[in-house]
Amino acid sequence: MSDVFLYIYDLSGGLASIFSPGLLGTSNVHFLISLIKGKQVDGIWHTATVLYNKEFFFGQSGIQYCQPCTTSLGNPLKKQFMGQTSLSEKEIFDYLEQLSSTLFKPGDYSLFEHNCNTFSEHLIFHLTAKHIPSYILNLPNEVLSTSFGASLGSALNVLSVGINSKTHLKSIKEPTSNTNEHTYANIIKSFRPIFFDEPLSSELLPHRVYLLWPANENSSLPTLASQLSQALRHENTEVICAQECSSLLALNELITGDQCRAACELFRLAIWKDPNILMNLFTDPRRLLHKLSSVKLPYVKPFEFYDIEASRAKVLCNCLGLSSSWPIMHDPDMKLDINSIIQISLTLLNHDVENHLSKEMIESTSPSAVLLPSCVPQLLPEHKLVGLALAHNVSLYPTLNENEALELGSFLLHLTVTHDKSIKYPIDTIYLIRTIYFLAVRFSTIADLAKCYDIETFLHDIINENNCTRNDNLLQSSSSSVDSSSVLNDKTNNNTIRITCLNLQRKLHMV
Repeated sequence: MSDVFLYIYDLSGGLASIFSPGLLGTSNVHFLISLIKGKQVDGIWHTATVLYNKEFFFGQSGIQYCQPCTTSLGNPLKKQFMGQTSLSEKEIFDYLEQLSSTLFKPGDYSLFEHNCNTFSEHLIFHLTAKHIPSYILNLPNEVLSTSFGASLGSALNVLSVGINSKTHLKSIKEPTSNTNEHTYANIIKSFRPIFFDEPLSSELLPHRVYLLWPANENSSLPTLASQLSQALRHENTEVICAQECSSLLALNELITGDQCRAACELFRLAIWKDPNILMNLFTDPRRLLHKLSSVKLPYVKPFEFYDIEASRAKVLCNCLGLSSSWPIMHDPDMKLDINSIIQISLTLLNHDVENHLSKEMIESTSPSAVLLPSCVPQLLPEHKLVGLALAHNVSLYPTLNENEALELGSFLLHLTVTHDKSIKYPIDTIYLIRTIYFLAVRFSTIADLAKCYDIETFLHDIINENNCTRNDNLLQSSSSSVDSSSVLNDKTNNNTIRITCLNLQRKLHMV
């Protein structure tokens, strides 16, 4: 999915330098154009179609493309949003290659009848079923057919050749796969999301999870939790009771932090074992899954805070990882609240936690309490690992927008350049740098921000450190918390960090 823009340039603003004084004298080109046959012409329009961070246009050399705003025309007069296309970048290039051999071949350019605007109209209608503005398509032919118009046309043809002969432009015929391997399409093919698939702890055995609810409570929740725990103990079986147990995810209706953590842990494993459960949660009219990242918790004791947030993050991490390729996720009614998910990730990375915890306590269902500095919970390395894993999966998620990416990416860059000592395990470093890499590939603003932070200096340090350090007992404290397929073994870890850093370096050199 990509936004589609029409870039509109006014060529007449720069034509005075093209015409000789003998032809135009010192008069303003815009003024002369407006006088021809009494026609008011606001501009001589050149247009291009912009999507997937590429600017496509048609000229004497055929269909070409470049980075937006890098032709000799500079910045456009106007950038007009035309809609969105569901076609992938590869499908776009395949279609343009067909056009370059049929309707818009090199040498077929005609200023009056088959020009850049004809191409923009054709491509944008194909992508969005919308037409470009009529004032561009209906530029009066009688103006361009006058003696002045003829000379103007010659100049425009010269300018068109100039635009299309810049060395940084690429022909649509050129293969694209070798020119830029750092694309979102390549990322989702090469990297897997992170999943939390560890078995339930002994604290969540059926009889123990039942006892998390008071014996005198008239509720079906303890029975549902016990049934779900029992079902999850059996290997390779569908968790048929999960749909009936989904009311456990209404965390605001629970009483204790232990109940919240248990509910999240049960569904973390349930949706990983049976993705059909996740689909049912997405389509549940109660929208309990959609509310999970923003629901107000019951009164939370400070020492429980990070454990509950980590359990909630693991559920969401699995949800993002399993659903990232589902077409249904592009339905506005099905989308998860990525912004509130990012807030959980940032909280687990120690971003403004005191204010966040105070707010949780103030808005809790129990009497308010004063949060003293001595009561601020301890953030453990395993909490940060979960926060980084959630950020990793968010950065891969297709509906992530630029504002959300900027909030997440700016804090991750801060962690990176300040050499946060709690990011001390190799797997933490991999997740951190890899997430920044994903964001930089998808959003040019993140790549620019990374360069402003001088992150390359940090990357050099990381590479040098890993060339001369050992890798003992990489994940003794956290390996049980992350999917074994996502955690690298000791022998390959240093190399993976180096490759991750080099990928980010190469991407930044392209910006």
